[in-house]
Amino acid sequence: MKEEKGLGRLKQERLLNIVATLTIDTRKKTNKAGEKLPVCVRISQNRSNAYLRTGLFVTVDEWDELRHATGRGVIDKEGSAWGKKQQQIKLFDNIWQKVVELSNDGCFSLDTLKKIVKNKQDDETFLKLWESVASTKKLGTAENYRIAAKCFEKLVGDIGFEDVTEETLERWRSAMLNESYMRACRVVINVAIDNRLIDSRRYPFGKGKIEIKKGSTRKQEYLPVSDMKRLYDFLLSEQELPKSWTKGYKLAVLRSVATFLAAYLGNGMNLADLARLEYNDYYFSTSKSFFRFLRTKTKDKADNQSEVIVPIVPELRTIIDKYGSEEKHGSRVFGYILEDITEEMQIRKLIAQENSNIKDRLEKVCELLGMPQRPTMTWTRHSFASNLTHAGVPERYISQAMGHSTSGSVTANYISEFPRDKMMHYNSLLLGVENPV
Repeated sequence: MKEEKGLGRLKQERLLNIVATLTIDTRKKTNKAGEKLPVCVRISQNRSNAYLRTGLFVTVDEWDELRHATGRGVIDKEGSAWGKKQQQIKLFDNIWQKVVELSNDGCFSLDTLKKIVKNKQDDETFLKLWESVASTKKLGTAENYRIAAKCFEKLVGDIGFEDVTEETLERWRSAMLNESYMRACRVVINVAIDNRLIDSRRYPFGKGKIEIKKGSTRKQEYLPVSDMKRLYDFLLSEQELPKSWTKGYKLAVLRSVATFLAAYLGNGMNLADLARLEYNDYYFSTSKSFFRFLRTKTKDKADNQSEVIVPIVPELRTIIDKYGSEEKHGSRVFGYILEDITEEMQIRKLIAQENSNIKDRLEKVCELLGMPQRPTMTWTRHSFASNLTHAGVPERYISQAMGHSTSGSVTANYISEFPRDKMMHYNSLLLGVENPV
């Protein structure tokens, strides 16, 4: 019987009930013309399989060319189908050697083999460098780098530096959903070039190569005052919610709306700051009229002004009275977000999860209210700045209220903060209530 095109193998070895085959992984084949498939070493034992990618991707036609390549008459053997074939066989032989060694020691299992191959110490890999770069970043950024790396490993595999090519990255890009992952990848590649692990002549980014899209300005990611007022009225009225929602989910939805509005009215602070916000000395010394905190994002940077003072306008006070924690010195204002967690890594994970939860719950509320927008917590900051700008509030107040750096201005260091009554007046405009100065 004639063998189906593209399903042949380059090499196969057997040992007792273990079979290793150098072939292509067709599990996710979509039958698209010219589709690239990963070359892998498939290890089979007792009807279970492990697929160990080699880093090479080929079309069905290219795979058949590889299988039948002989090397006769080839001048550039390294870059030819024959050269690639020999490289793949060498990788296969290295993996097979590990299979034999584990079997002889009586400790072979597919999981053990995968761990050994993945964590191989005899050759540096692209993903190992990626993790090394991630470990130098701040916790939030590091987590994003690791998520991007997992996406790369899932869609491409743990490849060597010689396989980090424009073609490989374009293939990954076409399969992933998040453009920011490519930015993380670019940073890792720049480090690899600096360390001479990748030839700078093979740099895959730039004009005529891979061009990474610029991030959007997010100018449209805000809710006008009228829509913010609708959310606030919804929170106060607690209109009849869908009967299919449990009592616990209803409370979670209302808390999410309260959190969103508190962040907006709180100078557009992000969730990382709102979750940590405390009833501190400043709060009590101002007769419970103002909060003061240092922005988590910039408090460790000496050249940034990270202090933020938040006037507690009546609408924000209403939210705090209903959804805030008991007013104890040093306790968190919105204790339901982090509860009693103090370990920083856990806090960051909880905040990331809560950001996602709030997004999902706000979407439900917007659907109930017939609002087309699908806001997230990042919209609070954009909405604060946009709505006060539209109301004619001085740019300097908006910048100061959001904790933006003023280090670029010499005179800024000599201008005192806005009077408290002015701050109250400006923030009252966030829901369209003009309180006289």
